[in-house]
Amino acid sequence: MKAVQTCGISDKETGFHAAGGECFWAVISNWHASVVADTQGIIGNDPETFHIIETLEFL
Repeated sequence: MKAVQTCGISDKETGFHAAGGECFWAVISNWHASVVADTQGIIGNDPETFHIIETLEFL
């Protein structure tokens, strides 16, 4: 599943815009358990966040 998330980033110094800001959403599931991850726009659209999401494993 893939969707476009509206991101209201406009502040060059902090990367945040008060009218939007949830710039990353992910729902990960193995059909028995689920994780919802989101960012608030200040941090989270970076390689470290994407690496964490990509390597998430359900045990």
